[in-house]
Amino acid sequence: DNNLCDLGVHDPSISILPDAPPERRYFATGCIDARYEKSMIHREARPPVGGGFYAAYSANGIHWELESPHPIWEEHWADNICNVWHPSRQSIQVLAKHTCMRMGIVRRNYWECQRTGDEWSPLRMSLIPDELDDIAARSRGYVSGDYNGFALMPTERSTVSFIQMQRNRLPYRDHPVGQGCGVYGVM
Repeated sequence: DNNLCDLGVHDPSISILPDAPPERRYFATGCIDARYEKSMIHREARPPVGGGFYAAYSANGIHWELESPHPIWEEHWADNICNVWHPSRQSIQVLAKHTCMRMGIVRRNYWECQRTGDEWSPLRMSLIPDELDDIAARSRGYVSGDYNGFALMPTERSTVSFIQMQRNRLPYRDHPVGQGCGVYGVM
């Protein structure tokens, strides 16, 4: 109730859209999950069980309107989504974390898409942890390697992603997707 900004999403990512109409100058993506952070849920959101990713816009970066009371994507989407305005492509580049079972444990993989105007491109698998990440984690005393977060930076011809490594320890704990999410170790 005493927040200056009323965006109401977890892990917001905000871009300034230089050619947008004034009332849509700021663009944000973020996660809303009804199971967690009840004080942060945007007043217009109608998150399904399991949550989802939302998009919002603002004229001033303080007062926000959701594009829809329903998420853009749902079903096992995790808590991280990042966007960046790409001036060369004249589009918003998005990278979103998805949680699934892989190789018997909960894994976080990343999907990317872009938004041009009001149109979203199809989601495409971009990054998934594999056996090499686990080998690197085991060499440091952990049981598996995963990716926890990221940041994006546009360049002239592409978008660079900076990935935050996460290493897991036993015991595995329950997760909404299934058994197998390790205790967080070093990031």
